[in-house]
Amino acid sequence: MHAWLVLSPNKSLQPPVTDPVCSATLPALLLPWAAAHHSPACPICREQFFEQEIAKIRKREMKLHWKNANIKTINITMVFGTPPMTACVIFAAYEMMVGRLAATLAFTTLSLFNILRFPLVVLPKALRALSEALASIARIEEFLLEEVPTDAEGISRSNRVGVKISNAQFKH
Repeated sequence: MHAWLVLSPNKSLQPPVTDPVCSATLPALLLPWAAAHHSPACPICREQFFEQEIAKIRKREMKLHWKNANIKTINITMVFGTPPMTACVIFAAYEMMVGRLAATLAFTTLSLFNILRFPLVVLPKALRALSEALASIARIEEFLLEEVPTDAEGISRSNRVGVKISNAQFKH
């Protein structure tokens, strides 16, 4: 693959890159080559070109870090903020509808909320694992549903030996 294909502004010439890490790092790896061949007489142009491309990649990276930090903040707020807020709402509703809240009932309810805190911590991890599992299942399904070649060329290719070892001695 030539670097001009990866870095060309004409996206139709570029091969499809589906992996987000590769799509971000492949152009950065080819930048020194492209910069050196872009304007070999001017080292300042090469450095500016390189700095601009790295700045673009860094800007995308910082946006992803910002989104990740916001999601983590919301998660921590939910995990540690939900049980006390739920207890306050339930205790206020009990006081308004039933009457005075006894200490035994209050402490029993608080201990139950503390027990429920663990599932709230595990729930985001379980949802992430579920998301990864669904993505894996989709990839496996896509692979298994691919068209199998049925023509003579496809059958002859599928019957070829993948690895053939002749006159080999295996020792331990």
